Amino acid sequence: MDDVTLHPAGRGDPAELLDFEVENRSYFEAWLSPRPEGYYSLDAVRAALADLDSAWEAGESFCYLVRDAEGGLVGRVNLTGVDSGLGDAEIGYRIGERHTGRGHATAAIGLAVRDGFSVHGLRRIEALTVPSNIGSQLALVRNGFSFEGRLRAVLPLAGTWHDGLLFGVLAGDLAEPG
Repeated sequence: MDDVTLHPAGRGDPAELLDFEVENRSYFEAWLSPRPEGYYSLDAVRAALADLDSAWEAGESFCYLVRDAEGGLVGRVNLTGVDSGLGDAEIGYRIGERHTGRGHATAAIGLAVRDGFSVHGLRRIEALTVPSNIGSQLALVRNGFSFEGRLRAVLPLAGTWHDGLLFGVLAGDLAEPG
């Protein structure tokens, strides 16, 4: 597996991120709800990055750009829906189509989970996948997530509601052996 690094998304290059999102738009929309049409402009990406930076500073979400060993942008990983009172968050991620199958998602999830627990003080992180996204489920399990259940008709994709598989991990699940 190639090494990847995480970088706060709010400080990213808007033109680079726009190119990445446009290049992977149809691929991402097969697995995730589509972004609004207005997102695909440089001004909209600049505004989105500013919002991500503000949300980071407020402790509401922690969104990262995923870079490969050469520094190229290969994806994003996000800790969103942060409930600081409960110490909970949801993890989401997207790896560009030409970068899949190289372990980038597994590595990025691991780094984000580590930061979520050790830097951001989270206690629990959960993820939701469509049942057919086996690669995503394997990346979660490889990072200590456990299957917690199936939620019916919870993910809207391409105008249709899909079931979601819920996975979760607690900070204590990943404790180093003593």
